[in-house]
Amino acid sequence: MKIVTILTRIVTPLTFITGIDGVNFEPRPELRWHDGFALILAAIMLVDALQPWWLWRRGWLEDGATPR
Repeated sequence: MKIVTILTRIVTPLTFITGIDGVNFEPRPELRWHDGFALILAAIMLVDALQPWWLWRRGWLEDGATPR
């Protein structure tokens, strides 16, 4: 169950960002920006890089069988 929770914690923010960016309506400001697509990709990569680090800092990636 812990493995599923860790994988969900990593994938859910990426799915959220992609879902919001995939909405096709005109008032989104990044549609008019020159580097809007690059900024969305940078946000996805930043979240993808920070999630495992954050989980490691909280102790979620440690083996449950070893005492702390």
